[in-house]
Amino acid sequence: MNSRIRNQESGIRNLILVLFALCSQLSAKIPEPDAIFFGNVKHNGGVLLVPANSGDFIVVAKLNGVTIAQTSLNALSSQFVLKVPVDDGQEPRLAGMARGNERVRVYLRRTSDNLEVETNESSGSNGLLIPAERGALTEMVSGLSVSTDFGGMAPGYAPFSTWAEGFGIMAYPGSTDSDGDGQTNLQEFVAGTDPTSGGDTFHILEVRRVNGVSSIKFGPAMLSREYSLYCSPDLSGSSWVKIGTIRPNSAAAFQWFDHITPDGTPHLFYKLSVDVR
Repeated sequence: MNSRIRNQESGIRNLILVLFALCSQLSAKIPEPDAIFFGNVKHNGGVLLVPANSGDFIVVAKLNGVTIAQTSLNALSSQFVLKVPVDDGQEPRLAGMARGNERVRVYLRRTSDNLEVETNESSGSNGLLIPAERGALTEMVSGLSVSTDFGGMAPGYAPFSTWAEGFGIMAYPGSTDSDGDGQTNLQEFVAGTDPTSGGDTFHILEVRRVNGVSSIKFGPAMLSREYSLYCSPDLSGSSWVKIGTIRPNSAAAFQWFDHITPDGTPHLFYKLSVDVR
């Protein structure tokens, strides 16, 4: 009887040892959290790269020439989030993963023709440094950038030089009013209007007041613009108050902005400003 008990105990110990050995072997196969890099992507001398379609551009990380991570830019966004897999530092080393304090090369690829250029931040420092701390977040404050003009910009996001070339006015400075409508070429670029057509201007089109709400109609509205609306009881320079901001989700000939103005509110003047974003 005692012999059988001892044999059973021995078998349990052997089973525990086998399980411990298996766990020890598996521990080297469990990857650590990713190293995450995020920020904006820029091209052509610092212009934000804003693709018209998701997947037009890809940020790629390579280790010893082999791709170990990549992420696509979403439509109408220059933001990227690149997750680089990092192993646990034990042997045997896991394939396709970086390790803390190693450097990975980061590239920008255009999928239409597979043009691939190493980012300035990567080439200038022999690659981006993988943090020693597991699962670290690294914000690329100045973004990832390439000097190459990657093109493929969403409508309204092209730089002034590209926009001017499209209208055949690249030989004229931004201060020129090519169509004589009172707005310079640079102002028309910001507004998203045609610098060769005197009838295409940016302005407030209509103001209505119904049931205590003033509705202001303006246009045109562009995807890559931020519109700020101000009101004032008079036209003095010091009395303007900002009442709201609009960032359109799509381009349109006009946009409405509602301003609550209770009964008894004195007459108001409105003005609109627009900034490229």
